[in-house]
Amino acid sequence: MSSEHWNGLRKIILTLGIAWMACLVTPGRADVWTETSGSDFAAGTLYNVDIQSSPGDITLYPYVLPHPYQNGWQTEAGDQTITITGDEGHGVVAANGAYLYVKALDAAGNIHKVRTSDGVSEGVIASSSAPTRTMAYYNGYIYNGYTDNGFRLQRFNVSNGQADFVDVSDGLINPDTAQVSGTCSTLLITTDGRYFYNLAYRISGTGTDYDGFTLKVFDPENNWSLVRKVTCQPRADSYNPATFNSSFPTKGIFADGYFVYAVSSINTHMQRIDVVTGKDSGRYTPGDQSAAGTYGGGQLDTVNNKIWLGSSTTAAAYWWAGPR
Repeated sequence: MSSEHWNGLRKIILTLGIAWMACLVTPGRADVWTETSGSDFAAGTLYNVDIQSSPGDITLYPYVLPHPYQNGWQTEAGDQTITITGDEGHGVVAANGAYLYVKALDAAGNIHKVRTSDGVSEGVIASSSAPTRTMAYYNGYIYNGYTDNGFRLQRFNVSNGQADFVDVSDGLINPDTAQVSGTCSTLLITTDGRYFYNLAYRISGTGTDYDGFTLKVFDPENNWSLVRKVTCQPRADSYNPATFNSSFPTKGIFADGYFVYAVSSINTHMQRIDVVTGKDSGRYTPGDQSAAGTYGGGQLDTVNNKIWLGSSTTAAAYWWAGPR
């Protein structure tokens, strides 16, 4: 098979006990499946390929879904910074390549357009009347983490600042309850440049326990349809129980196409969640540990392959090299 994206149905005929096969689903990445018995290729889902088998053949239906990067983004490289000037806060950051769009965390106020080259604001493009904690740039709009009824998401046109809403029929989940619950200005949203992610730091939505994360994945190119909903319950024995619960209050998120990252509002840690399975993929302090507690949420800049994060307590915005 070629290394290009699959554009339609491909069929592989298995004959005479083929032991293995490799399929290039995305450019430069090989996914290898190994057959050791006749049941290995039973119907099911493997990564972003749905496998359906019948006697004598196997059919692979390629989905254009979030697909694993080998290593995620490069936390070991440490963070880089730019100093932002002329704005009114940048705890909330969206990115489109040439610019950051920033506003104060958990506060109503102006959204500034900031050059990534030198951190200087070119002025206000819109104003959020809701005290939001996340934003995301996508196809000419800033999507603001605010819903007035649970079933539509606010956005601003970056060209003229005009505000409107997009319908999300399956509903947006409140981060504190994991339920669709009417007006909410603290939605945890982000995008990897293709899909949108909506996170809650609870599963049950009841009581005071932090019992895990709930993640919804939406497709903005298909009427904001729900791609999947998964839950994540981090392994309790992986962490110090005196310090961590299963999940934690979250002040921001970002995604790299493989993982969603929840940024803690109570310590310096982030939780990494597999966007396909919901698997707990690690909890750690990234980058410069002395600055880690200042990070807000952010966005993957798909043009320059950088992860950008805001800060509510310093004059800096932070970036790392993106996924390899």
